[in-house]
Amino acid sequence: MDAPQLVSGEFQVIRELHGSVRVLVLAGELDMATTPLLSETLDGLARNGPVVLDLGELTFVDSHGLHTIFASAETLDLRLARPRPNVARLLALTGGRRMVCIHETLEEALEAAATG
Repeated sequence: MDAPQLVSGEFQVIRELHGSVRVLVLAGELDMATTPLLSETLDGLARNGPVVLDLGELTFVDSHGLHTIFASAETLDLRLARPRPNVARLLALTGGRRMVCIHETLEEALEAAATG
């Protein structure tokens, strides 16, 4: 998938459906200014069925973004896929694997989500 060309500070959520699994592709920088877009998108999802956040195009995340992801993991069947090295390191440092399943590839996340 070709990532949208975003300027510094921009953020985009792209919705996809892979079978019964809802995928949200996060692109750009997820920070205090852009977290409300992700929050609104996640809040708008029905609480049934799995959701994968594809982090492959996410270039930056701060504590506000992490909080939103971790809080959503409490109410959604949520998985993370393809974190870039800087995002993966932050997830590791904050104990992200205790909060949500993290997969190296989108395919692994989709398979895990589909099988429950």
